[in-house]
Amino acid sequence: EGRSLPSPPRVWADLTSLRIGLATTMVYQVGLIAIAGIATRQTGRELFTSFGMRRYDWTGVWRAVLARFVAYVLVIGYGAVRERIGPDILVPESTVPRSVARDNLTLAMTGVLACLAAPLAEESFFRGFMFTGLLRWGFWPAAAVSSFAFTIAHLDPGSVIPFFWIGVIMAYLYR
Repeated sequence: EGRSLPSPPRVWADLTSLRIGLATTMVYQVGLIAIAGIATRQTGRELFTSFGMRRYDWTGVWRAVLARFVAYVLVIGYGAVRERIGPDILVPESTVPRSVARDNLTLAMTGVLACLAAPLAEESFFRGFMFTGLLRWGFWPAAAVSSFAFTIAHLDPGSVIPFFWIGVIMAYLYR
C-alpha cells in the first residue's frame, strides 16, 4: 500500500538460554577432540604429541607473524570486494550475541570458549587430525578439505571465503 514497514523487533536471548548454548558448544569442542582420540586410538598426551603440539620452535615465529599479516590483508580485501559487489549473504555474522555482556558468568563462559576451548579443539581436530590424515594426498588437497570442513563447522555463509583461506594459512603454519 506504499507504507513503510516497521523496524523488526530486537530479540534478546535470556541468560539461561545463552548459558545452555555455550555449554552445548563446549561439549561440541570436547567432542571434536574425542572423535580424533577415538579414531586414532590415542588418549591425552599421546594425542596432542601426535598432533604436533609440543614445545614451540621460536625460530619460526616469523611465519606466524607473516601469516597473521596475510590473514588480515585477505580479510580486509574480502571486505572491500564484498562491499563493492554487495550480496548481503556474504556479510559475516558473529555467532556470539551481544547480550552475553549482560552477565559476568555468561561473559566468562564466552571468553573461555572463544579464547581457549574453540581454538584448541578446532586446531587439534581440523589441523592435527584431519589435515594430517589427508596429507598423503598432498598439501593442497589436505589443506583445502580440512579448511572447507573448518569453514562449514562455523555455520556462517558470510565466513566461507575468509575462513577457508584462514584455514589454508593455518594448515601451512601447522605443517
